[in-house]
Amino acid sequence: MPRPPTMSELRAFESVARHASFTRAAAELHLTQSAVSRQVAALEDAVGVRLMMRRGGRLELSEDGREYLDGVREALARLDDAVSRLQERQSAASPVNVASAPTFATQWLLPRLDRFRKAHPDVVLNFVPYAPQFDFSSPGELDVAIQFGEGRFPHADAHYLLGRDVVPICHPELAGSFGTAVDLAGHALLQHVEVPRAWRDWFAAVGASVPAPEAGPRFCQYAMILRAVAGGLGLGLLPRCLIEEPLARGEIAIAVDLPARARHGHWLCVPREKERRAGVERFRGWIAREARAVGG
Repeated sequence: MPRPPTMSELRAFESVARHASFTRAAAELHLTQSAVSRQVAALEDAVGVRLMMRRGGRLELSEDGREYLDGVREALARLDDAVSRLQERQSAASPVNVASAPTFATQWLLPRLDRFRKAHPDVVLNFVPYAPQFDFSSPGELDVAIQFGEGRFPHADAHYLLGRDVVPICHPELAGSFGTAVDLAGHALLQHVEVPRAWRDWFAAVGASVPAPEAGPRFCQYAMILRAVAGGLGLGLLPRCLIEEPLARGEIAIAVDLPARARHGHWLCVPREKERRAGVERFRGWIAREARAVGG
């Protein structure tokens, strides 16, 4: 009973037939020319027919060889496709390690993650420690980072999400107390240390001039500013996307609805070496759609 051909024999035959050369096939397969020749000879022995011959110094397929090649190519393509699908499922099932600016994660991302889980149940998201400045040239375990900044993130594929639509907020008891932007200057203006010009830029954008808009208390996270505003310590200037839930709960209020576009926003950053991971691509597509639905 004839033995079935091996995968290495089939791939050697297909490569030789495509290149019409044992030498080029050997280079493609990272084998010696003699090794490729032996594999094709072994395949011919296994199938019991002559598949190749030389005519006038040229390597040609026999009639049986041409017919057999069609079947071999179809089988190899189906096998490669099956392997690709398997690898994609394995890649998607691998955990995706996400780092996010803390307030963005708690106020915007986490309330929406159940939708991602239902859409992609095979993708597990792990949240890893966040750093304001990642070295995306050596990401290590990091697969995706949601960074706050102006969009310059070397060695990362960065896509703007949202956060540049900023609005001043106040304690609910102060709601309705402000007629114009200038009226805010009589209260403590709470500052974010990473965006020290935020209030100055906002006043300029809405056409108001006030003295020393950077003079208020400083905080290192928007979450702290939210709590400070809710506690009556002053006014905050926050991305609208971060105030949805506390605004709905009545913990804060919009002081004066004069939104402006800030320089800083939240960006989805993917290290270039991680871009092709199936789980990363699914998360990137999902969060981009969520951000577009909200706007800002």
